[in-house]
Amino acid sequence: AAFGLYFPRKEYSENVYIDQPAGTPLLRIHALRDSHGEVAHFHLCQNLVISRARSHENHWFEIREKTGLLCLSKSLDREDFNMLSVGNSMQLSKVMLYVFLSPHPFQEKECDSATRTTVFLSLINASAPVCSSLTARQLCFTEMDLSFHIKENKPPGTFHQLQLPSVHHLCQNLSISYKLLAAEGLPFRYNENTTGVSVTQRLDREERERYELIAKCTVREGFREMQVEVPFLVNVLDEDDSPPFLPNGTDTADAVVEFNRKE
Repeated sequence: AAFGLYFPRKEYSENVYIDQPAGTPLLRIHALRDSHGEVAHFHLCQNLVISRARSHENHWFEIREKTGLLCLSKSLDREDFNMLSVGNSMQLSKVMLYVFLSPHPFQEKECDSATRTTVFLSLINASAPVCSSLTARQLCFTEMDLSFHIKENKPPGTFHQLQLPSVHHLCQNLSISYKLLAAEGLPFRYNENTTGVSVTQRLDREERERYELIAKCTVREGFREMQVEVPFLVNVLDEDDSPPFLPNGTDTADAVVEFNRKE
């Protein structure tokens, strides 16, 4: 699956609390297209990976096939937590899920060949916190910095949503707004209505291989206002579109290779 749709992040992470109701949105995953007209279909395959040696059938998480929204399909109760936290501490257990990507509705047999990304879920042995007890940092961003990989010469598209679905679902009485701070003329756009960030044109790695932006979040609660900023980094991945060349129009060169050899 070298070509086709791809994930702009290598991995995702989110917290899950005991007794959060079924249907709670946890995380939004995006895909970017390799060519125009492709439509992304998301799918969870296989089990939850609990620790290197163990896995468990997944009863708790589902992904919306067309939108990439990962939700709780069943509330995680204490019994579930104890079962999934074997070998972990009593407060926190980490499990792994694989999300797969296909340009058409999924056939189960594709799970081995399809493109995938990893979701790390921290299962927390406590009820979801009250919004007022969360710091602005926790309300705004899961990661300390957001970093993405976008292939060069590919169609534009949305590759991230700044708003955390779980926080938005939990803390509807808080006003949380975002801005993407970028120099003029950079090929990225922020949509205030969806909080989606998109790349607006094909990128060229020969021109530039890394963009450094800043995501800024403002939390308003009554008269209080708090702000958090995190780096937002986009790396441009190479496509082998420039054959090697030598200056002066020649096609041969002399090279000397030296090395010290020890017995």
